[in-house]
Order: sequence, then C-alpha cells, then structure tokens
Amino acid sequence: MSNEMKKVGRPKMTEEQKAFAKAQRMAEKAQKEVVSKSQQDNDATFQQFDLSDFKGGFGYNGQEPKKEKMTSNIPSLPGKNVTSNVKEYAAELLKGDARIVMDNIKKFSKGEFAIVEGFTTDEARMLVDTYYSIQKQRIELGNQKNAMVREYIKDNKLDVKAKDVDIDQEIPRMQVINMVYNNVLGIETEIKKALDHWTDRNEVGTWLKQIIGIGPVLSAALISYFDIERARSVSHFYSYCGLNKNNTPWLGKEKATQLVNKYTSKIKRIGLTLYEIENAVAQLRDENIGQDIEDINDIAKNPENIVKYADIYAYAKEHAINHSAKDEISDEEIALIANDKSHGRLAAKLVQMAYDPEKKLYSKKKLKKELSKPPYNQTLQMILFLVGESFVKVSYKEDSLYGRLYKERKAEQTQKNMNFEYADQAAKALREKNYGKDTEAYKAYIEGMLPPAQIHARARQYAVKILVSHLYDQMYICKYNAQPPRHYVEVYMEHNDIIGPEVPYKAIDPSLPQGRPIAPVKQY
Repeated sequence: MSNEMKKVGRPKMTEEQKAFAKAQRMAEKAQKEVVSKSQQDNDATFQQFDLSDFKGGFGYNGQEPKKEKMTSNIPSLPGKNVTSNVKEYAAELLKGDARIVMDNIKKFSKGEFAIVEGFTTDEARMLVDTYYSIQKQRIELGNQKNAMVREYIKDNKLDVKAKDVDIDQEIPRMQVINMVYNNVLGIETEIKKALDHWTDRNEVGTWLKQIIGIGPVLSAALISYFDIERARSVSHFYSYCGLNKNNTPWLGKEKATQLVNKYTSKIKRIGLTLYEIENAVAQLRDENIGQDIEDINDIAKNPENIVKYADIYAYAKEHAINHSAKDEISDEEIALIANDKSHGRLAAKLVQMAYDPEKKLYSKKKLKKELSKPPYNQTLQMILFLVGESFVKVSYKEDSLYGRLYKERKAEQTQKNMNFEYADQAAKALREKNYGKDTEAYKAYIEGMLPPAQIHARARQYAVKILVSHLYDQMYICKYNAQPPRHYVEVYMEHNDIIGPEVPYKAIDPSLPQGRPIAPVKQY
C-alpha cells in the first residue's frame, strides 16, 4: 500500500493540549460533584460554574437557580451592540473557564476544619469579609476576561459560528489570566466550605440554612454581624443594619456640619448662634413678637435684619449660653445637639463621638466628622441586600415564606402606586433632588408615582425586615433559653397578625436556666 493510500489518523496532541484536556476532565468531574451536592443542599445552591459574574452580579447568591438555567453550560456575555452569535462564540471560548481547576490550591484539611469549628464570631466575620472581597476581585477579573474576548473577536473578525476553538490557543495571554482566575475562584470556594462547616456547628446557623434562599455564606454573615448580647430588642438590630432610617437617618457631611454649627457657631456681626435666635423667636411669639419672620435663616444670611427685631436680639443675648472657645465643645452644647430631632442619637453617644484622644478634649470638628458617617453598618446593609435579592429569586417557590412576602408586598405597593397614593412622596422627591428629565425616576415622579425600582426595593426590604425579626427571636431563644421580648408593633401598635418564621424556632428547654442576665446590655 502506497503512502498516498494510507489512512490518515488523528494528529498527535501536544503536551499543552494533553494538559488542557486533563484539566478539563478533572473540572467536569468537580462540576458534577458540586452539582450533586447542591441538589442535596436544596436551596443553598452555589452557582460558581455558570459565569454569572459576566452579568455583573455576585457569583454566589445563596439560592437555587431556576431549572432552565441548569440545562445549559453556555453562559451569556453582556455588552451593547453584541449579536447573539458573538455572545455564543465568546461563551464557547470561555466555557472551559466556567469550571474550577484547583490543582495548585491548598484545600482545608480535616484538622483545619476542626480549628474552624472553634472560631469566634469575630474570626468568622473576618472570613466573611475576605470571601466578599475575593469575590469582588474575581468578578472584576472575569469582566476583564470578557472584554479581552470581545476585543479579540472584533479585531480578528472571526467566524462566530466556530465551535472547536481552544481559548488558550486562540488567545495565548489568556493562559495566565485563566490561571489567576481559577486560583482566585478556588480560594473563594475553600472559604465557603469553611463557613459552611462553621455554621453546621451553630444552632442559629443550621436554622438559617434551612430557609429557602439562605446559604452558608449568608448564614455566617448574619450570625457574625448580629450580636444578641448587644440588643435589647429587634429595633436595635434594625438600627444597626440600616432598616430603621426614619429614626436614625444618615446626615452626611453638609447636614452634620449645619447641625453642629447651629448650636456652637456664632453668626458674624450678630454674635449669636442660629439656635439662640430661633429660641428667642419661639419664646417671644406668645407676645406677638416675630410673627412676621417666615425663615430664621434669613437673619443668618442677612445679619442686618436683626436690627428690625431689637426685642428678639435682646432676649437672645440675655439667654445666650456659654460657648466654648475654638474647637472645644461644652456639655451644654452637646445636650442641645442631642435634643435635636434630626439625627436620633443619644447624648451619651454624642459625647463618645466628640472626644478626641489626641487633643484630650471634646472636639466640634470630630463630632461633625462622626455625625457625617452612616449610623449603621454598611457591610451588613450590603449583606441584607443580597439576602433580599435572594428572596426575590426564590419568590416563585411556594414554600418560600420570605419570597412570598416579597411578592405580596410588591403587588400591594404597585396597586397603591397606580392609585396615586404616593403622590405626596413623589412631589417631595422632586423638591429635594434634581433628577435628570430623561431618567425613569423623573418620569415616574412627574406623574405623581414612585419609580418601579423603588417599589421593588420597598417590597424586598419588607421581606428582609421580617427575616431579621425572626433571626432576633431565634438568637434570643438559643442564647437565653427563654421567650424573646415582644416586639414594638405588638406592644405599642397592637398588631395581632404577627408572621411566624419559615423554619420553626428552637424549643425552650424547661430543665435549663431561662432568661437574660440582669447585667446591662451594651448597645450598638
């Protein structure tokens, strides 16, 4: 048989191709194991393998994906002016990256897992923070990979219908990017396993993970950030996580400065503070003095106007307080600021915020700085946002209490919005902020309605708030083996339609001591 007639066989694979094929097989095996475990875990499915980061979201969102999302291994890529064929082709290029290759990642050993079991909440919180920090970096790296692939397709004008393309061969520099991406993803996965192990040994953690939409990372985050020993009631939980903004609003730099200056800074050419003038007007209006003053700030802006109100000036001068010099703030000034209803902080908290250990005095400057900060934990607020979005995604499940609450609340709020019951709120929003006329918010507000995004946020927050109240009760029972204190809505608002938890609380053991110790509670 001549050489020309010999059957041509498949060409031999290079060493690089062999290594890549082996890595693919190992990745597919790892993916099957994870999918199998996720099905057993039910609603704590961890979606690491669908390139969800290309959609701009977090890789893990703590809930089981819809069935149609599980049937395809080809992720979609975002971006404007990209055809579906280009997206499909780019997804093919990146398909291998959607799996974890952790040959060089050091995994936790049994001994290290045993150490994790003894972690304190502070140590677990450190792991949670690290997890989200690494996850953010992985998402950014994934977005850069996405941009590189799209640029490659555009520059080389490739046939987007091609299927048999090796990303490392097509884009050699992607080999390094892929290695970094997979290693970051591997570390993220190991931290999640450690948190899963830690929450398994925690009564509240196991309770949380039974809730549809809550996985090990969110469970660990909630346990490690909320401290039942520092909260007398669920209202303290609400304030700490930003769900009680009506009572403790975020002032910001400008409002915080105005608040402190109102009680401590004298107006030039008058020698009185704005508060002292306001107080004089309020006291003398009973004598029909100052009735024609519509805005006290007009006097502050135009000091010469005080000449028109000699009686007001004399009264204010007589009752002026003893202001501290330079940067120091007095106890009387702090008390006046504490009584102001614009911030909701306690006087003891303001004293703590104003003290400057370097200068060893109570500083106006430091108080302004501290009051300008958010009065709640922003990281915890982000975690509860993820919890809320998780409930949104599982709202199609009949067994999901919090998903159903979200859906019902959204329907109710939407109907009220269509009936223009929030017209006054829409008008207020237009007065307080300058919205662009091409924005969805402006289009809704100008019609006397709230934008759909705000309705969605309200419904999501409602479901989260119910979860936090249930979390407080479960934490209290587990810690003190007693019934938790009744909530504000029960005692003062006389609500009888209290919503029970999705997962029953732990039973109280009558043979063990019950109740919180008499020692004072250190509040947030």
